[in-house]
Amino acid sequence: MPGGRAPIQLARAEAYQGPFAGLEALRGAAGEIADGAELVAIDGLVLASYASGLLEEKRIAGDAAPEPGIWYSASPEGARAFALVADCINFGSGYFPGLRKDGSKSGYKTMAAGLAGFFEANWPFPPSRLEQMDRRAVLDILGQGGRPTEAALELAGMMESALRELGAHLRTAFDDSFAGLGSLAQAGAESLVGALYRLDGYRDGYRWNGAIFQPAKKAQITVSDLALVEAHFANKSSGGAGIPGLDRLTAFADNSVPQVLEADGVLHYREDLAALIASGAGLEYGSQAEIEIRACTITAVERLSAATGRALAPAEIDGLLWNRKHDPASEAHYRRRPSHKTRCRYY
Repeated sequence: MPGGRAPIQLARAEAYQGPFAGLEALRGAAGEIADGAELVAIDGLVLASYASGLLEEKRIAGDAAPEPGIWYSASPEGARAFALVADCINFGSGYFPGLRKDGSKSGYKTMAAGLAGFFEANWPFPPSRLEQMDRRAVLDILGQGGRPTEAALELAGMMESALRELGAHLRTAFDDSFAGLGSLAQAGAESLVGALYRLDGYRDGYRWNGAIFQPAKKAQITVSDLALVEAHFANKSSGGAGIPGLDRLTAFADNSVPQVLEADGVLHYREDLAALIASGAGLEYGSQAEIEIRACTITAVERLSAATGRALAPAEIDGLLWNRKHDPASEAHYRRRPSHKTRCRYY
């Protein structure tokens, strides 16, 4: 493990609100932070064998597809809109312990199932409908009606703001159409990441030790999910088209992927950081620990991709790791220890 005893939670990054510098800049910043990390380390000795296991897992699992129950896929247009909206509110892991969850035990799946139900009842609708969403409507989507907890109320308020921002942007910039923003993906994955990153709810950036680190989790996963929709309907001969540059996406740095990598021995947390996470205490957004976990996650996945000879792109590896945590056959192993919890609007 790296030496030294940097005080966890005390060192704080400065928020960086500049435009997206690009995916290669993101890789470079993540690698720079990972190389100098004091609280998190990547175990280079296990990367080759771990990458081989991922290749075999991919061979068995096949291509990803929208999961029934947590996707709306009745039509290509509806599925694209669902992906945009779902990923707009694809955050809140720091609040999930305070939510009532469905049988999946997953905060994200609880939200996604509720949103799929909303689409079933209301689609088609224009993006401006999102501007009418209030906290109560979001609580219903989250399955937190009745007497919601304080955490649920706070999260619903943040999601209300995110939905209204997306709805207003699509109304003014794209003639109140979901299709307009989705069409940017055809110019390339990075173009859509950059376009989404202009919105406050997607602008996930830090200035840390001279590096500008912009994980862009929500923007990147939106592109990946739109590609999933396109592939799904292309397989059904519905005219779906690919999105250029998907292999250039990085891992979507959240709390679940590092949890899997740490449990499997790819990431190692310094003893005091591991104890802090195990206690259930939250990590502050922009703290050294939180930044190092996300940067080392992105860098570890990059190195795993390289170990497969780029047969698996970073985004594919991210999906395989996320599915490990949420697979009923393996989730008990990964949920034995908590993931790091950070209350923010970015993941």
